[in-house]
Amino acid sequence: VRPYAVGVHRHQVEMAFHAAALGGKPVEVFFTPQVVPMSRGILASVYARLPKGKAAVAAAAMNGAHIVRVHDVARARATLAIVDAIRAA
Repeated sequence: VRPYAVGVHRHQVEMAFHAAALGGKPVEVFFTPQVVPMSRGILASVYARLPKGKAAVAAAAMNGAHIVRVHDVARARATLAIVDAIRAA
């Protein structure tokens, strides 16, 4: 496994564009694909700095984020409960 095009991969700009479209604000995205011996798929490290607040947590969860770093855990937990209710409906 080895990284390539670190910090300059052509899809990094595209990911930042779509993340900003979802959040309504510019988003800094770090994307590093990995070269691995496999026939299909991709292995990549992707990090993004999202805007602060409930909307960012909800948008991240609704779009598949499994881990979200927050400072106010109680508020984030309440927001994620709402997201779960929306998904279950």
